[in-house]
Amino acid sequence: MPGGVKPGRGLANDELGYLVPKSQQDAKRPFTCGSDRPFHGGLNSSGPDAVLVLCRTVFELSQAAAGGGPPDANAASEL
Repeated sequence: MPGGVKPGRGLANDELGYLVPKSQQDAKRPFTCGSDRPFHGGLNSSGPDAVLVLCRTVFELSQAAAGGGPPDANAASEL
């Protein structure tokens, strides 16, 4: 593949399904959506803070792409 950026490809929709918000990382009752057991994705997710890290990173990269300069470690601290 020519060019400097070489994007990876995978089962994107399936992988995104395992990004479970912290609010749905239920280890004990009450479980999400009134379920009798923990949410399947929560057991297989990237961790309770993965969604926050991803959102902050996308925010920082979009700010940099919009001409805001290089990503700043504190740029997304107010999210």
